[in-house]
Amino acid sequence: MKKLTSKGVVKSLILLLLTTAGIILSFFVNAQSKSEIAASDPNIRIVGRIDKTDSNNILFAFPGVNIKAKFEGTSIEVMLTEYGSGTNTTTNYFNVIIDNGAPTVLKLSSSQSRYPLATGLKDTIHTIELFKRTESVVGKVAFKGFILDSGKSLVTIDPPKMKKIEFIGNSITCGYGNEISTTTPNDYHFNSVNENNYMAWGAIAARSLNAEYSCVAYSGRGMYQNNTGSKLGVLPLIYDQIIADDASTTWDHNNYVPDIVVINLGTNDFYAEVVSAAYNLDSTSFVNAYITFVKKLRTYYPNAHIICCVGSMMSDNFPVGGKHWTRIQNYVSSVRNAMNSAGDTKVHYLKLDPQESPFGEDWHPTINTQQKMANALVSFINTNIKIR
Repeated sequence: MKKLTSKGVVKSLILLLLTTAGIILSFFVNAQSKSEIAASDPNIRIVGRIDKTDSNNILFAFPGVNIKAKFEGTSIEVMLTEYGSGTNTTTNYFNVIIDNGAPTVLKLSSSQSRYPLATGLKDTIHTIELFKRTESVVGKVAFKGFILDSGKSLVTIDPPKMKKIEFIGNSITCGYGNEISTTTPNDYHFNSVNENNYMAWGAIAARSLNAEYSCVAYSGRGMYQNNTGSKLGVLPLIYDQIIADDASTTWDHNNYVPDIVVINLGTNDFYAEVVSAAYNLDSTSFVNAYITFVKKLRTYYPNAHIICCVGSMMSDNFPVGGKHWTRIQNYVSSVRNAMNSAGDTKVHYLKLDPQESPFGEDWHPTINTQQKMANALVSFINTNIKIR
């Protein structure tokens, strides 16, 4: 074996130092070769309930919040903070849509702040949409901006869609368990990975109608009482909040004025009867609470059409003797009748067909059922409602 002389050792050390320095320099250059785009950039559009107290740390929790932009270059990353705790029920997921292509799924982690969304794209202008699949109970998320290729930037985003629609509901509207399809739904319980608001009936219908989409929905919540019988945090009480579980956050309804508001509440009000006879639903209390909520919405949105829906999880067969399906149809149609009689002819009633097997998690609608619900709603709107 050849021995190194002292001069050789020095040369080797110098070579090693130069190589190491080159690696460090290369890393530094690469780290600096990206363009960071703040969340406050005017070319980013976010639709949905968001807290912009810090314009570069935008907080949200409701499902369906969507972030859109157009960008230059071959790659894009997003900066997000995950507040979910990372369990099977508390991990947030997004759909990532590049150039209007098929969605891919992004899983968040509290230990990660930057997420590559696309690489190796053609060096031209592209579109990006991030769509929150998961609901408020899973956890909040903070959006901090995008990272692009060096020297690249966002470009002027296309104008918003002319029509706006808002959905107010419970787990059905959230898309709870809709990515499961089974004949044994008692074996499948809530996992956030299987909740896909993008393929819930509201989001599907909005895309079909070429409308902007906002979703204010929360699993288990009711109009008058929740599925546990509790009257705390029913949907009308959290409707004015940006973050459903934070009463200190107040939404400015002027930020999003829908042409159509779709309500699907009542399933949980009736389910409370299954929990205990103490929560048997009083028809007068339920109808009055519903009318009060519709009147509240009318003060926010004087010109909106309001569609009061029933379905698709209810049945006259469960619980035995409960007649939930018949009763809710009577109750909600009476809300429409009362509002129409009072002169508000822009309040409508829509009955959605009860679902059939297969089912999603915990007997919730599958994507296929959600599609059928969306089709029924779109047909109703196209037939009965004229908006710009």
